[in-house]
Amino acid sequence: MTAERPPEPPRGAQRDSGDAWVEGPDGQRFWGAFGAAGLLVHDPDRGVLLQHRV
Repeated sequence: MTAERPPEPPRGAQRDSGDAWVEGPDGQRFWGAFGAAGLLVHDPDRGVLLQHRV
């Protein structure tokens, strides 16, 4: 699997935090303009994986 990195913002430009409500096609509202802020996975045998997107 490969993924492309997004381009770096121009120097001096403020980064968009993504803090905003977005509305789906069915009208349901979600917090976060860029989707999930991370990932939480639980496996009873191995424990918890928590990854925070920055």
